[in-house]
Amino acid sequence: RNAIKKRPAYENPLDSFTCEAYIKTLIKTRKLPNKILGQRIEEKDKKQMGVDSAGKGIIFLSESLTKVAFKKPDRTKLEVLSGRESGSNGYGFNFPTFINFYSNNVNVFTSQLNPRGFVSPIADGALNFYRYIYLGSFWEEGKEINQIKVMARRKFEPAFSGIINITEGDWRIHSLDLMVTKESQLELLDTLTIKQIHVPVTPAVWRTKDQVITFTFKMFGIDALGSFLNVYNKYDINPGFRKKYFNNVVV
Repeated sequence: RNAIKKRPAYENPLDSFTCEAYIKTLIKTRKLPNKILGQRIEEKDKKQMGVDSAGKGIIFLSESLTKVAFKKPDRTKLEVLSGRESGSNGYGFNFPTFINFYSNNVNVFTSQLNPRGFVSPIADGALNFYRYIYLGSFWEEGKEINQIKVMARRKFEPAFSGIINITEGDWRIHSLDLMVTKESQLELLDTLTIKQIHVPVTPAVWRTKDQVITFTFKMFGIDALGSFLNVYNKYDINPGFRKKYFNNVVV
């Protein structure tokens, strides 16, 4: 309840900031059928995709070091400092930047996965969607952190399940490990898991330090999984952008 009350103050605390993000995307198959929608997959096509005769292999891999710039309300610019990529353009997945659990409605990737988004465990109306179990607390650098299990009250609602850790006293998100599935109105994918660790950038401002997203996908005989690792460093919360820095160029 305290975290829900504090949520608006922590949702967008900075007018602007920059940081560096190490981003690694990996998509691999565990199984491929011989035919998809009646079309046979030839062995040469499998080799071109980077999978073996059983359909196992890494079909997309990219790593990049990117400078991320943000300015309210929603201006973003990404400057790729270095990167490498192999595979077929990420198969339509755009790498995520920040997933904000202080928002009432949490959007992951695009609206294709759920046009409505998912209800945050600390949303204004979260008590109508979630049941909570207090699992105890632990200490880190002199601060007590409360560990809370969250569960959807009903099936087929856009809610997460898993663990969210909340700091004692200032009621911030310390870290989380949350999942959505088909039962949570997840579309296209079978499971989607999000892990985050937040750290103080200044005594008054915390930001995401590590974010890992993993997914599984089974459809048309294809069995695939993927992961998106983001590590954020070098936060500057007073960047002082030059005029017209934010233009039509996004990346």
